[in-house]
Amino acid sequence: MTLADILGMEAQEAAVAREVTKKARKAVTTRRRYSSATGDSRTVEFQDQIRELHRQGLTDKEIAARLNTSFTRVSQSRRRMEIPPNVAETKADRIIELVKNGHTDADAAAATGASIVYVKSVRLKAGIHVTRKPTLDDMLPELIAAGMDAQQIADKVGRHRHYVAARMRALKNTNHTLASAGVISLEKEASHERYFVA
Repeated sequence: MTLADILGMEAQEAAVAREVTKKARKAVTTRRRYSSATGDSRTVEFQDQIRELHRQGLTDKEIAARLNTSFTRVSQSRRRMEIPPNVAETKADRIIELVKNGHTDADAAAATGASIVYVKSVRLKAGIHVTRKPTLDDMLPELIAAGMDAQQIADKVGRHRHYVAARMRALKNTNHTLASAGVISLEKEASHERYFVA
């Protein structure tokens, strides 16, 4: 026997082994199809469990955990039964709901465990404009008009009096309408400035 004969026999044996493996796989697949098509009692029971849990609103992942099986098995069975998937509320849905209810990006990020950048991208895709908490500069005109001085405003908003006084000075310098309307007047007292309503 020559080397070519030996190699030829090995190639034939490998081809026969491949053919046997192929037939065995086909038989297993056929048995699976046959058992689900004819209604094998275990398959029917499994499908009934999937239908019931699906009616309760569970997702494929939750059904798989409940039945102690794989997500893929549940998903494939559900699709074979032509049942649409139950969709869980996504993180993006929760973010949109929070932002629409007036929460800031930071609040929505903290509530959902997402990053602020992700919250912003979801908000922008949904076409929702920025919601933010009013800043001290937003609140100052109203608080000053209510007759509060720097110390009272500082106590109310939880900031230091010197910071509030500096913001009030900046507001007075930049917002000529308040000064010209006589809402703010400046009086020097000892070594610091204090604002009073005119």
